[in-house]
Amino acid sequence: MELIAACSGPRSIVRIRPDVRFGRPSVKGISTEVLWEQVDAGAGIAEVADDFGLTQQDVRWAVSYEAARVA
Repeated sequence: MELIAACSGPRSIVRIRPDVRFGRPSVKGISTEVLWEQVDAGAGIAEVADDFGLTQQDVRWAVSYEAARVA
């Protein structure tokens, strides 16, 4: 069963699936929290995207999701 993260909207690529990462929010199988931590530590969006094999848009979705969670 795949659930879309509600706070990111219906077009979000952030997924919460019980069978992936123990139900933690992820983008293409990578924890949104991990991506957020990289950007928060000073890495650029492009750098994080390259490091994890994602697009810059993927990383922006993850960062937006995490920012909304802590707001």
